Formats: sequence, structure tokens, C-alpha cells
Amino acid sequence: MESLLDKKMGFVEGENQFGATVNWIVNGKLIKGNATQHTLIKLGDKLKSEDLNELIELSLLTKDEEWFVALMDRLKQQKEGETAE
Repeated sequence: MESLLDKKMGFVEGENQFGATVNWIVNGKLIKGNATQHTLIKLGDKLKSEDLNELIELSLLTKDEEWFVALMDRLKQQKEGETAE
């Protein structure tokens, strides 16, 4: 059984008074579940390349082309910034 300390990448689909409906990537599959607000961590503006790659995978699983393009642009900009430094 997975401990509460294990981290999963995903996105919040909706919220209510009890928590949130969340979509996670688990073993390359999109899984829906519930989470309480205090167990969720909002990702900051500065994501690591591996975080962006996981979100890109999630955008492909959800067939969200607009999100995919935005994430790819962000990854490209980040890599260009790393090259310039």
C-alpha cells in the first residue's frame, strides 16, 4: 500500500466542501480519485523538466491539445533559458 508521503502528479478537476476530485498519473494511466485540500500541493511557476514531462504525459492521456502545446512551449523556453546561462 502506498504511504501518504508518496507524491503523485495530477490536476484538480473540481472542488467541494469535503475536498477535491483529482486526476493522477499512476503507472502511465489516468486515475480519478478524491483528496482533501491539505494533502494537495500547488506547483509553483518554476517546474523542473521532469515535472513538465510528467504534465506533458498527463496532457496526452487527457487528449488536451491546448495544454500540451502550452506545456511544450514552456519546456522549450526553460531549456533555452538553461542553455543561455
